[in-house]
Amino acid sequence: MVVSKYDALRIWLAGISDAEVTVSFSQVEKIIGSGLPASAYKYPAWWSNQTDASTHPQARAWVDAGFAVDKIHQAGSTSWVRFQRNSQERAMRSSAGTEHAAIPTRRCGTPKQLAPKSGQPLSSSAVYLVSCVSSKQPVRAPARELYVSTWFLKARRFVEATGMPWFILSAEHGLLNPEEEVAPYEKTLNAMAVNERRTWARRVIDAMDRRLPHADRVVVLAGARYREFLLGYLKERFRIVEVPLAGLRIGEQLSWFARREKNAPD
Repeated sequence: MVVSKYDALRIWLAGISDAEVTVSFSQVEKIIGSGLPASAYKYPAWWSNQTDASTHPQARAWVDAGFAVDKIHQAGSTSWVRFQRNSQERAMRSSAGTEHAAIPTRRCGTPKQLAPKSGQPLSSSAVYLVSCVSSKQPVRAPARELYVSTWFLKARRFVEATGMPWFILSAEHGLLNPEEEVAPYEKTLNAMAVNERRTWARRVIDAMDRRLPHADRVVVLAGARYREFLLGYLKERFRIVEVPLAGLRIGEQLSWFARREKNAPD
């Protein structure tokens, strides 16, 4: 039974006898009978070797066929992807002619020549997103210093200790670099109607496209209203999306930060 349009890709790859095969994105589109989403042309994470069919049905197709993405080249009409047969699968085909084996996941990569050009976001292993809070200083200040609630101060200490890039999700300003100077404001997503929150999310996603660094993982430290219309985009862009505070009450969130601060290396 065909479970997704990418099942056609699984069938096609299952018929490949070579250890690896390189195909253009346009060829993949012909195989599946429809266009690839824009995220396939923009984000390496779309091609990551995941096995969760609910979030990465495309990867389920090549993994089930015994392949993993080895390299990708995302460059518009000249984009291509290289699939490589899993070593266990190759061994089993040689010895028994079997087509299926347990396939470990591997991170896909882009060729070295595809390093970001000047002016494009740099790369890091992770990026953190922290929501704004209502408690603020009464004067203009860098965003990292504007918010003064206990929760935000703990979140700030936590993300800064990682040494990874981080950004603030601001109800007023959208996506903020921690060093950007902003004036205090009263706006909050908790008081916005759903259509206003959707508009805000589109604005933030546009800023993320331009400003977030390339990373393997994103960690979202924000309430449900701040992340509700962002998670779909983040799951397409990043291989791993973590929301560690989801379902925790404020006291539990503070305890979560406290435990990590206590266990942090000196």
